[in-house]
Amino acid sequence: MNSKKTVSAVLATALVLSVTSSAAFASNSSKNSADYVYGTMKISYHDFYLGEKVDTTKGVTSTDYVDAVSSATMNKYTNQNLNAGTYTSENADNTMGYINGVIFPVKVSAEDYAKLKSASNFDELGFTELTEVPAVYKELTVDNGVLSFSEAEGKTETVDANYTFSTSSKYGDYQISFSNVNDIFNDNVVYGVVLETAEGDDYGLYSQENIWKNTKLAWSTGFTTEAHGCPLRSEPYEAIMGETLDNVQYITANGIYNFTMNQYVAIKHNGSIDVNDAYITDGSTSCLVSDIPNDFEPQVTVEGLDSTYSNDKLNFTNAVPNKYTAVLSDAKGKYASVSTDFTLKTTAQASLKDGQLLLDDKTDGVADYISAFTSISITDPNGGVIKYIEKEKGKPTYTADIFDANGVIDIDAQYTAATTTGKGASAVTTYEYGPVFGVDGEYQIVIQANGYDTATLSYTVNREPSAPESSEESSNDESSDEDSNVVSNESSFEPSEPSDVESSEETSNNEPSEVNSNTDNTSSTNTSNGKDAGTVATGANETAAGIALVFIAAALVASILYRFKKS
Repeated sequence: MNSKKTVSAVLATALVLSVTSSAAFASNSSKNSADYVYGTMKISYHDFYLGEKVDTTKGVTSTDYVDAVSSATMNKYTNQNLNAGTYTSENADNTMGYINGVIFPVKVSAEDYAKLKSASNFDELGFTELTEVPAVYKELTVDNGVLSFSEAEGKTETVDANYTFSTSSKYGDYQISFSNVNDIFNDNVVYGVVLETAEGDDYGLYSQENIWKNTKLAWSTGFTTEAHGCPLRSEPYEAIMGETLDNVQYITANGIYNFTMNQYVAIKHNGSIDVNDAYITDGSTSCLVSDIPNDFEPQVTVEGLDSTYSNDKLNFTNAVPNKYTAVLSDAKGKYASVSTDFTLKTTAQASLKDGQLLLDDKTDGVADYISAFTSISITDPNGGVIKYIEKEKGKPTYTADIFDANGVIDIDAQYTAATTTGKGASAVTTYEYGPVFGVDGEYQIVIQANGYDTATLSYTVNREPSAPESSEESSNDESSDEDSNVVSNESSFEPSEPSDVESSEETSNNEPSEVNSNTDNTSSTNTSNGKDAGTVATGANETAAGIALVFIAAALVASILYRFKKS
């Protein structure tokens, strides 16, 4: 019977600023005074970032530019687990959603607060008074009906965090991923992130479009135009190419965190590389580089392959069949790298003999073959089909170690089937386990591997116990064993010539224990040896009796002669 195990994703509760919330308040908090009022209110992204000296429309030439996150995925933009601390709206026909800004703490003078409350759109601002001073806030001023917000103030901390930087991402053209920062982001709300460069430019990032699960940041500079069906703005970020990031500032409910770095942002371009598939015996293949900038100095590297690039050729040695990635980079490091995949193939054919995987009837190269597997499809004797390794949409993902490192089938291999329902933080994964070869019979195994022809193999499982040995064979075996024991024990009784009297005595003293030892081992041998020993003992007794009679007779004769002389 298959066993099941369910793992549920645990959702971290988003911090919501309210009158009763205290985690986001500074330790030196105090109540609203007569001079100032603290509260939370809706602030558009444009106004929020202007206070951080970031113009979110800088460089924008599009007439239809929207300074908000546009989302065609209607169930995401309102998800506060993903976009905590934001406020949203929808278009007229409810086919597009927008994240317009954040609900952020502010400090406002009593005088300006009175002006704010008298405004006709006050209710639309969603202002909620706070009874304590928040850990982070912006100061709000009202001048002739115009609202202005200061730079964020409050607890500030500099962090030397671990991160990875990439010039390719499925969420944009660049991506930064931070690690080991759970202590900062657990039970926290990220309102905004500012990318700061050594050249003095600042760039604001938006929830969902640029900020994903707090620790991942991505943005477009025009080469990637959408992610998961949602449009990406690029014009405000184009100038960052060729600059050096020296700080990433997070503005959160619990404080302002500065992640320092020295990261050059390599310039994206339209250059490309194309490498043809080839056989490992070819030694080279076509490698074409095109549309690179004039000052780009091309160099091509392939991880895991001894190769060199020259004259539109990729030359290689000691290659094994597999899928490879060729990376085109600028030797000066000015421009971003681009890459392409290609396959080096073999004519070797796979087979299966007595459970051993072979290539051209040899075990050579089997380990490389296994490492190149992309899919294994197994049809059982009842016609059931399971695909391993390969992911199929809407079906469980099966994994199993069907072959060991040497290519031998493991008849007792167990599979793991993972089924995930839901997405993101609400995802639940169920695991199911069972035998790969659950019943006896013939299995068809279809293997697909990078660089190898598809192999269709047959394997028969037969767990029936072997027939018991016949009584005649058993009798013969026992007789053979008995004869062997007789020879062995007779050999152990062969006497050795004593070198002196002492050794002779030791041999004599050891003989009884040696016999006893053999008595324990083989009764048939000891029966024969016991008979011989008895015969020897009987002869010795008869000789002793004869000698005794001679002595007695001699004594009688001597006694008679003595008496005769005396008389």
